[in-house]
Amino acid sequence: MINVLFFGKLRDDFKIDQVKIESPCQTIDQLFDLLTKQHTQLSTLKDTHSLLIAINQDMADETTTLNPGDEVAFFPPVTGG
Repeated sequence: MINVLFFGKLRDDFKIDQVKIESPCQTIDQLFDLLTKQHTQLSTLKDTHSLLIAINQDMADETTTLNPGDEVAFFPPVTGG
């Protein structure tokens, strides 16, 4: 089971804050593909060039390996001032 979280504008745009996935996904890229099949509103997620990804609160990218029990978070870049 992989717990997928969405934060900030992503949560607002996709109207979803959390998804639990039972899947043999081995990478974030494979997770993207599965998410877009199960939740069509997420189809533009992969095209978001400024998307940040964290696995178990550590920064990651599309090639990062997933393990059962991981928590994956997608969020837009944060700016401050």
